[in-house]
Amino acid sequence: MKRRRLSGRIKRISRTTPEEKRSFQYEKVVKEMAESFRRRMKEQNDVNLTYSLDELDFLDKFFESLREKNEEETKETVLLLGCYFSELLRHNIGGSYEYDEVYNSLKLQCEGVSCFPLLHLKKALTTRETQTMQTFCFAFAKKVSDHQSE
Repeated sequence: MKRRRLSGRIKRISRTTPEEKRSFQYEKVVKEMAESFRRRMKEQNDVNLTYSLDELDFLDKFFESLREKNEEETKETVLLLGCYFSELLRHNIGGSYEYDEVYNSLKLQCEGVSCFPLLHLKKALTTRETQTMQTFCFAFAKKVSDHQSE
């Protein structure tokens, strides 16, 4: 029940006013959904996730297994995975969440550099894009690092 409530909050974001989007507590919701994904992985796969970069290979393989299933069946799991991936990035690279009006999606903003982890996974699921979460993560980290050194 709680998972549906959380994913419902994220889905309703796109139908709210700009002021409501600015005041929405993205970090709290993303953290809750990431924790939900961690619990699910522990219960169903006996995997203990810790927001470590070492987990990116596992997450990529898990995502590939989701791609083989019916897209409709995996939407909620992909949303939870996307929140966990977003939190993994935030824990290791830094940043805060904002809603991007142009892309109509949640973005992670760090040192003036933005990325869209949830949008990346959604697109990868529907288009069969091959860029891994590991590649996405390190590309984002490099952009942040390059921006800091300017």
